[in-house]
Amino acid sequence: MNNKIILSIHHKYSELILTEKKTLEIRKSAPRRGAWGGGAKDTVFLYETKADGGAGAVVGFFSCGAYEATNAFTLHDFKDKEDLRRSFIKRSCLTEDELVAYAQDSAIYGWRVNMVVRFPKPRPLSDFGLTRAPQSWQYLK
Repeated sequence: MNNKIILSIHHKYSELILTEKKTLEIRKSAPRRGAWGGGAKDTVFLYETKADGGAGAVVGFFSCGAYEATNAFTLHDFKDKEDLRRSFIKRSCLTEDELVAYAQDSAIYGWRVNMVVRFPKPRPLSDFGLTRAPQSWQYLK
């Protein structure tokens, strides 16, 4: 089963993904099906927001073969998790302070980025049956 997801993302981070520098996308939630369970991959389309010079369109996609949940950036649960913290910092292209602020003392999810494809020309949301962008992410039909 190949689940299709669309993700809203700022230009700065979509470029890091599309150039394969960012290999872990950080979100406060993750799909409950697909890549959690043995083998199914999710196809994640990148809707680049118009903020900060973004396209306001879908610029590409990646395959997500796994999600990683962690509470290593909460204020009460980071002891003995330095290796995990360093790994998340490096792969997400975010600072420790950014991850702690984003987590807001809750668990966060790392979406593993693989097999990245940039579209030759950005595609409108209507190509994906949508009239508006998701707040964070949503499944596509």
